[in-house]
Amino acid sequence: MDVLLMAFALLLLMIPGTLLAFLIVPEAAASRRTLITGYGILLGLVGVPVIMRFLNALGMPLSFAICAAAVAMVAGALLATAIYRGGSLVDGAHTVSVSAKISTVDKVFMGVLFALIALRIGGLAVDVIWRPVFGWDATMHWATKTRVWFEYLELRPFIENADWLNDPNTSLFTDHHPGYPITIPLLQLWMTTAIGQWDESLMNLPWLLCVVGLGLAFYGQAREAGAGAMLSLVFTYFLLSMPLLNAHVALAGYADLFLGACYCLAMMAFHNWSMRRAHSQAVLATLFAVSCVLIKNEGVFWLLTFVPALLMVFFPGKKALLLLLGLALIAFALLAVFPRDLVFAGHSLQELNLFYRPGAFKAVFDSLFLHDNWHLFSYLLVSLIVLALLFRRSALMVYSGVGVALAAATCLFLFLFVFTAYSGGALRFTAVGRISLQLVPAFMFFCLLLAKDLLGPPESKNVSLKNIPEFSSVA
Repeated sequence: MDVLLMAFALLLLMIPGTLLAFLIVPEAAASRRTLITGYGILLGLVGVPVIMRFLNALGMPLSFAICAAAVAMVAGALLATAIYRGGSLVDGAHTVSVSAKISTVDKVFMGVLFALIALRIGGLAVDVIWRPVFGWDATMHWATKTRVWFEYLELRPFIENADWLNDPNTSLFTDHHPGYPITIPLLQLWMTTAIGQWDESLMNLPWLLCVVGLGLAFYGQAREAGAGAMLSLVFTYFLLSMPLLNAHVALAGYADLFLGACYCLAMMAFHNWSMRRAHSQAVLATLFAVSCVLIKNEGVFWLLTFVPALLMVFFPGKKALLLLLGLALIAFALLAVFPRDLVFAGHSLQELNLFYRPGAFKAVFDSLFLHDNWHLFSYLLVSLIVLALLFRRSALMVYSGVGVALAAATCLFLFLFVFTAYSGGALRFTAVGRISLQLVPAFMFFCLLLAKDLLGPPESKNVSLKNIPEFSSVA
């Protein structure tokens, strides 16, 4: 019975998001079914907790029956819209034409890659089903809320440790991060209420859905970007075989995988929108950029990385560089005048204690280039950038939007671990890997874009900037 309930709960998580993706992704998309499924899974994982929060605000108990009925109503409305419209609500995508011809050797190799991915996902499923909540953050920050809300079937408030000690109100609770967004514990609550009992293993099945959705969305957007089926699958395998990414599924309970998936999905859609201005991609990029804020506090900063990217897209050339310089100066000025005790995105300048930490940069370097967290990903990224600078500078110009966003994210990442109190997370190797996970999937897509141009056929190696909207006025 538990198996059927779990299957129903997982299916209901996916259905409304998949229907919404069906209404967004146009029929002209290069890999529409894959895009709809991948983006739909993540839309469901982010959207269902929003519905649960709405029900709690209305004063309704968060029992599975009530939550499932509300989700089913939303899904029904989306299904009725899809039937009435008969297709997408937004414009068609101007898809890059990619040769559909695949040789027999390529088919065999792709079959092997697909089998390896399926085997890896199956192994992770066994880990999730058998292993209870284990990780530090999983037990200290997320599952604490899930446990309380499961017992009360409502979102009982959590406050800081010191406030809890001084407050006689027994209806209040505390953990190490009471101010974190609550999407993750609500997903766990959805699963535990589905079977009607506390189960520290089955409640983590959304992590398995997340990695599947990430892989499907990555492959679909790679095809939409003009990459061939083989190259798209190879880089999807590169992504899904990452040791630390796999660890975050097997040791489910952390939020970093979800944030990395949302940021990657937003970045991929942003890039493909910047190429052809398809409204569908703009909608997907916006939805998932905003979703970053619903996962963790640092999602606010990853959302802000799209600001310089938009400047680069709309104002290419020297004008964009001047605007980016002005934006950087404004950021430094804000740091100088920002009240040190004012909290932004869960942090204050007083808490961050800004100054340079010697040794932290080396620790970050070791984590990315020497440890086994990411296989040879860092070397792949650096090599592709160097090769692109040598042989495909025009491609780098075309990818300047996503490149600037990722450069901004890199600066924020290094600033966090080299200049703030969180440098301890780098020096002790306790946090730098987790935060890296929030960015690596998006960087892997950037690697795919560079590899696509470096390995492309002769007739497509020289990119015409006049065909790209943001460069047409200056090419």
